[in-house]
Amino acid sequence: AAAAAAFAALRRRAWPLLGAVAPKSRARGAAQRVRLAAQLLPATSRRPPSPTQREQDSVSGGMADLLRTWLVDEVQLSRDVVSFEKECANGYLIAEVLAKHNQQPDFAEGAFRDDDRADTQISNFIKIEPTLVRLGIRFDARRARLLMSKQRNAALTLLYEIKTAVAPLNKVAVSLRPPPSGGIKAARLGLRSRAAPHDK
Repeated sequence: AAAAAAFAALRRRAWPLLGAVAPKSRARGAAQRVRLAAQLLPATSRRPPSPTQREQDSVSGGMADLLRTWLVDEVQLSRDVVSFEKECANGYLIAEVLAKHNQQPDFAEGAFRDDDRADTQISNFIKIEPTLVRLGIRFDARRARLLMSKQRNAALTLLYEIKTAVAPLNKVAVSLRPPPSGGIKAARLGLRSRAAPHDK
């Protein structure tokens, strides 16, 4: 309703200017009206971003910085991420993130391709869907389409969910590492293992 009212007000202001044009023909007059409307619309309909939009932009920027640091420092991807929407559109980067956490074993076997063809995108997302579902991440055809069409924040949201899902797995992997030399009992007692004296 607000958009319709704004357009009606714009039309009332712009119509005298449009009617002032004296075209030589009806077709040329229509073309001139379209050009004038195109020039007037951006100048009169431009509005500052709402507080909600500014907050969303701030949150998205903070999440992007967090994920970019995570991908560079911890995941250590094969390339830097400049645009999340573009880099994640074909599913290859998402598969690499999963493979870095030992969740996508077929990635190392060359099962994924890195190009923007439609069949490549579909094939990649079909392969990562079971992995995401196993991690408890909701993933369906609608979400895949949002990623392939590079919808804003679609890639950021999915990567953040992956980061959250694999964090407990990383802690388990760390806890399963073998204890340092000296034995568990010695480590708990705060004792240092001493090498046996060599026979002279």
